[in-house]
Amino acid sequence: MKKTTAKDLVYMALCVALNAVCAWITFPSALPFTLQTFSVFFTLLFLGDFRGSIAVSVYLLLGLVGVPVFSGFRGTEAFFEASGGYLAAFFVVGWIFPLFLKIKSRFSQGIVCALSLLFCYCFGTLWLVFVVGTAKSYSFVPLLTTFVLPYLLPDCAKIVLAFCLNRILKKRLKM
Repeated sequence: MKKTTAKDLVYMALCVALNAVCAWITFPSALPFTLQTFSVFFTLLFLGDFRGSIAVSVYLLLGLVGVPVFSGFRGTEAFFEASGGYLAAFFVVGWIFPLFLKIKSRFSQGIVCALSLLFCYCFGTLWLVFVVGTAKSYSFVPLLTTFVLPYLLPDCAKIVLAFCLNRILKKRLKM
C-alpha cells in the first residue's frame, strides 16, 4: 500500500460525506430506495486499494456510534433493523473488494462489482430473514420477492453509474 497523502485523506473524507448524503436521498416508490449502494461502490472504485475500505468503514462506524448517516437519518438503530445486514455486508465487501481491484480490465472490474453486489444481497437477505422473518413468520421466498428482487435492477443501474463516474473522474483528475 502506498503512503497516504493529505490529498488521499481529503478524497476519503469527501467519500464518507458522499455516502451519508447519498443514503439520505430517498426515491419514493412501493419500496423506497436510496443512492447508498451507488456511493459505496463509487467510493471503493474511485479510491481503490484500502483507502476505499477505510472510507467505507469510517462511514459505517459513524453510523454505528449514533451519527445519523443512514437512510431516514438513522444511526445505530439501522444495524438492528431489516437493513442491518446490507450495512454489515458493505463492511465486508469494503475490505475484500480492493484485493480484486488490481485487475485493470474494465470487464473484470465489472465482474468484481457484480459479485460484490451478489454478496451484499445474500448476506443482507439472510439478515432480513432472521430479523423480519422470525418476527412476522415470513418464509424465505416471500421475503426475497418482496424485499430483494425489486431492488436488483436499480442497484445494477447504480453500480453502472458508479463505474462510469469513476472512469470520468479519474481521467479528469489524472489519477
